[in-house]
Amino acid sequence: MKIKLLAAMATLVVCVHSHAAYTAYIYQNGPNVVASGSGTLNLNGINFATAGLLTPLVHADHGILSLGASKTVSAYEGITGPSSFGIGFKSDASSSSGDTVGLQKSLNRLFLPFGYVSGSHLSSTATWNTATLASLGLTPGS
Repeated sequence: MKIKLLAAMATLVVCVHSHAAYTAYIYQNGPNVVASGSGTLNLNGINFATAGLLTPLVHADHGILSLGASKTVSAYEGITGPSSFGIGFKSDASSSSGDTVGLQKSLNRLFLPFGYVSGSHLSSTATWNTATLASLGLTPGS
């Protein structure tokens, strides 16, 4: 079963003038949970907040999801979206690759690779070994 996290990622990073076309899917793949995302983002309408290191993880009850390699990112404020995608606790990914993209709803922040330029293509993955959607506390359909 796939969980389409349009709301979890930038699809709901919709501000007055901001549009998103980055979509993330989380799905069961054998004994593992895999998340993959791709697309582009327009940063108009959101504001740079800070920079820092982001690691791949999910924290369903806080509305946090990050995909891609652990790297320095820029954080932007002013997003909207779900306050959570379930009731799960923080769980670090076992492996990841690609562009670092994340969402932290509790701070209304979107995280993107440092120096990201609007419209540039993004592609990210993360895997949680020996996990299920239920063990990560993810609600199907969120």
